[in-house]
Amino acid sequence: MISKNQLKLLRALGQKKQRKAHGLFLVQGEKNVLELVDSGLVVKNVFATEEFLLENSGKLKAFDCIEASLDELTKASTLVSNNAAIAVVEIPLCKTPKAEA
Repeated sequence: MISKNQLKLLRALGQKKQRKAHGLFLVQGEKNVLELVDSGLVVKNVFATEEFLLENSGKLKAFDCIEASLDELTKASTLVSNNAAIAVVEIPLCKTPKAEA
């Protein structure tokens, strides 16, 4: 179940300003979340349906997974039809190389 604070954060991350402020972004949809597993990015949370979590328990065991209903995921999602999962991911920091004189 998604808490009120988590739901507020998920909704806020739909805005560019909030993504920058929190240093987080959303990955939405079943396929995208599964691709994220092998990406090497730092995943804070995965919100998903019970079915999705059961089917992919082996791939997702390293992450903090929170079971949510389809209704909760629909409320939290910025997509029209998000039917399985949403992940909250840290924005990777890029170090700019110093220019040599």
